[in-house]
Amino acid sequence: MSDAAKTALLSVADLGVRFDGERSVNALNGVSFELAQGEVLGLLGESGSGKSVTLRALLRLHDPRRTTQTGRISVEGADVMALEGRALERYRGGVASMIFQEPGLAFDPVYTIGAQIAETVRAHEPGDARAARARALEMLDLVQIPQARRRYDAYPFEMSGGMRQRAMIALALACKPRLLLADEPTSQLDRESAAAVIGLIQAANRDSGITALVVTHDPAVGAAFGRTVTIRDGRVGAEGRAGEEFVVVGRDGTVQLPPDTLDVLPPRSLARAVRTAHGVELRPVSPEQE
Repeated sequence: MSDAAKTALLSVADLGVRFDGERSVNALNGVSFELAQGEVLGLLGESGSGKSVTLRALLRLHDPRRTTQTGRISVEGADVMALEGRALERYRGGVASMIFQEPGLAFDPVYTIGAQIAETVRAHEPGDARAARARALEMLDLVQIPQARRRYDAYPFEMSGGMRQRAMIALALACKPRLLLADEPTSQLDRESAAAVIGLIQAANRDSGITALVVTHDPAVGAAFGRTVTIRDGRVGAEGRAGEEFVVVGRDGTVQLPPDTLDVLPPRSLARAVRTAHGVELRPVSPEQE
């Protein structure tokens, strides 16, 4: 085994994902890459290239009844493909956590922002509701949400897109994961909000040493991080580094890459996927638990 493999926090080897239904679709084909402890990697590609499929595969979020997933995923030496039950729940949110593409749909609309962050904390760490609330407030402060105590009791629809994305980052970082997966974290934001979100990911990497994989269609966003690889037609391609001239050419020969199309899911369905991704048991939350 190479020295790089020994020090890699995330190692992906020959990852394949096939969606089965009326017809089978090979979404990923032999994807391989490594991510060292404390590194930030940008995964750059056009719509339909397989980058979001890759992130969901790393958390084992694809429905096993309709998906065949092959290859090897190792995080901190653990075989992610072999995880089941409570071990898989602990991995999701505790070891690896995800920032979803559309925070307006990712949060459950019937619970407050703070309650959803606190719920994730209680799913992974010992302590009572008061301690979980304190951690949630701490995280809202960390991502620079103004008036965090008031925002704790806000519902998702009461916050702007930029504030919701900051809250999504707070949710993803709440249980101090070692690996952060970010799915198009800036695609729904204006330029100022996008720059703030990139800064928050960079700060988390700088201050806590978190390892991050950031999916984007935008070469400018990819250039904000140290290393970037391209993905096209479910295969990893060229690699570049910040400061290098680095473009992605689409199927039509242009470099204008449209944002990924969000999976067509009802809001509550996506919110349930977010809970699953953070290792939260899918159950009703009573006022006492909030």
